[in-house]
Amino acid sequence: MSAIRIAIWTIAAAGVFAGTGWAQQFGTIVVRPGELREVSIGPAYRMIRVCNDFNSAGTVEASISGGWTRTLQPGACLEDGGNGIAVRNRSGQPATVTFRSSSSSWMQREK
Repeated sequence: MSAIRIAIWTIAAAGVFAGTGWAQQFGTIVVRPGELREVSIGPAYRMIRVCNDFNSAGTVEASISGGWTRTLQPGACLEDGGNGIAVRNRSGQPATVTFRSSSSSWMQREK
């Protein structure tokens, strides 16, 4: 394989892994009945807000970075510091959950 082809494959592979990433700063997830979903926000702790959508059929249990688990009725939110969330659907219907983290980490703000 020529050096140019290797370089192109390396750049393409880097783009694929960077694009899929292992961390998200905001999003919407659908959690099936009884399912547990975990989302990593990244290595830095940030303020994170998790909300059970108004149109969800029932409650979800949510925690931020392994903190206290809160039961969220449809339309309710939880906000705390951390770098990941865990959401479990306790209803018999799919639940839609939104999450968003602050754009800067606590460490960046302290500097």
